[in-house]
Amino acid sequence: MSGPGSNSSSSRASTPGARPTAGVRAREARATTPSTVWVVDDRAAAALQLGRTPRAFHRVAARCPFGRPAVTEQEPYDVDGRPFPTMYYLTCRALVASVSRLEAAGGVECWTARLAADESLRADHDRATEE
Repeated sequence: MSGPGSNSSSSRASTPGARPTAGVRAREARATTPSTVWVVDDRAAAALQLGRTPRAFHRVAARCPFGRPAVTEQEPYDVDGRPFPTMYYLTCRALVASVSRLEAAGGVECWTARLAADESLRADHDRATEE
């Protein structure tokens, strides 16, 4: 039975003015503490996202809000010593879908045209590319 006189921890925690029990506080802490978010092998997580083993994997460069890999950084050479030209991979399926929609809508062509038309933007882009 639940209600103001009930002894269940969930009803005590939701009763106005009542303090949550230790169990409720512990569950809330586990749910919100950044250090407990998805402690997994990054290479394995990226493989699950990609549906294959990542090639030339170096490290996770950016994470999603849930702590999973969103962008991976690749080594300059693969395991066989061949040059690997792709520096960053999007591994987050939601990001991949969003970028695909932007590309399909002409995003690359739009950006290329803006770079050609704006000398200051082109200079900033060139500096960022050199870094």
